[in-house]
Amino acid sequence: MDAPDRHFLDVMTNGYGAMYSYAARVAPADRWAILAYIRALQLSRRVAAADLPNDLRAKLEGSP
Repeated sequence: MDAPDRHFLDVMTNGYGAMYSYAARVAPADRWAILAYIRALQLSRRVAAADLPNDLRAKLEGSP
C-alpha cells in the first residue's frame, strides 16, 4: 500500500531483479489497468465485513 504507483509502473516497464521487462508485451494503457487492479486488490483486503452492504455481508457469512 505504501509503494507509489510509479514503482509498479517502473517494474512492469523496466523489470526488477530477476523479473524481465514487460514493456514490449504490455501496452502502456494496460499497465495502468494492471496498476488499478493491484490497488483494488490491496483495498479489498482492508475492508471490514461490517462495512459491506447487508446482501454482500450475508453472502460472505454463508447466509441465504
